[in-house]
Amino acid sequence: MTLEETLYVVLSQVADTYPDRAPVDAALPYVVWQRTGGRALAFMDRSKPPLAHSTIQVNGWAASAVAVSQLMENLEAALLASDAVTASALSQPQSIFDDDPNATLRGRMQDFSIWHPV
Repeated sequence: MTLEETLYVVLSQVADTYPDRAPVDAALPYVVWQRTGGRALAFMDRSKPPLAHSTIQVNGWAASAVAVSQLMENLEAALLASDAVTASALSQPQSIFDDDPNATLRGRMQDFSIWHPV
């Protein structure tokens, strides 16, 4: 299974999940994730490593600050408990905002280090 497929399976246990961006009409709560980098691995014998590393930013969106905080706790727990990847939090969740000044969405963002099969 690819990392994208694995993240979809793990994160969608908590809320609707979208890579890169959510559709305009996405129902709350939902999750958006994106790759923001990772460590490059190279072996001296030039063989392909069995694992890859990715830094994944997970954004949770909900109708209230309390709801999005709970969503982020559940997302972190799901990632850390997954047997498909080895994940660790790189940061605590921080507040993010919708660009629309009339929006009532509440968001949190958290970065994770994830080792996964290639």
